[in-house]
Formats: sequence, structure tokens, C-alpha cells
Amino acid sequence: MQIVAVHKEDDKITKYKLNDGTIVDKENCIQLVEKGEIENCHIGNSKTNEPFIVTDRDKEGENKITNLNDLPTF
Repeated sequence: MQIVAVHKEDDKITKYKLNDGTIVDKENCIQLVEKGEIENCHIGNSKTNEPFIVTDRDKEGENKITNLNDLPTF
């Protein structure tokens, strides 16, 4: 699965839309990433030690990072 769109509240991503149409909240999306069920993402930790979803660098070696904030919103 892949994240294709995000929902924001107060400029923070709170929900994620997956390519199969499923919408999941942040906590459930983090669990899916930890299980390896969502492609091209991993879990990072904020300065306050709060987990968040981070996209992986592209696989072509261009070191380009796709930011989840740049995805379409719903």
C-alpha cells in the first residue's frame, strides 16, 4: 500500500488516504508502517519523542525526498 493523500487539522497531518481508498488515522497508519504494510515510509521521532511517518528517499538514488505535506489533501 501507499499513502496518496493526507488530511490536515491546524496544519498537522491527522489522517492518511491509502491507494486502496482506505482512510486511517495517524496511530493506525504508524502501525501499518511499522508492520511494513505501507511502502516507502518509516517511523521517525520528534524532539518530544512523538512518533511520526517519514517518507524514504527515492530509489533512483537522486536523494530526493517526497514530503507527505506535498501530497494532495482530502
